[in-house]
Amino acid sequence: MSLMSTRHLFKSSLGAMALILSMGATQAQSAHPAHPPHPHDMGKMMTHHVSRMAESIGASAEQKAKLLAIAKATQADIKPLHEQARAGREQGRALLSAVTLDAAAIEQHRAAQSQIHDAISRRMTQSMIDSAMALTPEQRVKWAGLMKSRHGEMGEMGKMGGRGDMPRRPMHDMPAKN
Repeated sequence: MSLMSTRHLFKSSLGAMALILSMGATQAQSAHPAHPPHPHDMGKMMTHHVSRMAESIGASAEQKAKLLAIAKATQADIKPLHEQARAGREQGRALLSAVTLDAAAIEQHRAAQSQIHDAISRRMTQSMIDSAMALTPEQRVKWAGLMKSRHGEMGEMGKMGGRGDMPRRPMHDMPAKN
């Protein structure tokens, strides 16, 4: 698998899991006047988003409990993998900034990072399957609609550079760091 397809798979998988955790965010804020938890409190934020998603698709209390349990287990399983990937990025920077480049070590590092990303993708895919199995066919259709609208919103953000309404500047226009 090429580095680009691995990155695409990883980003797609992250997006899919984020959708599980944040699909409720597409509802109007007026329906939920309380502000969502701070992003650094991932447990509360996940509970908030899963609860809103469950409400938006008409999930029962039992289904909501199942979805929360699935999301919490997924989060617990993926957290150490994310930490490994983060450490790997630091290792990759060190390998690429070394005085003497070691192509074999860089390739070995790439393969190891791909394995971590694949493990994350597999776990998130299983979480999506488990979540879908907890829903009725009608709820899955609603869920798919929420994912589609959320994915569309994310695509529009990407066209604008990811955040805000300012287009992303080309790299050659960036000021040099001193």
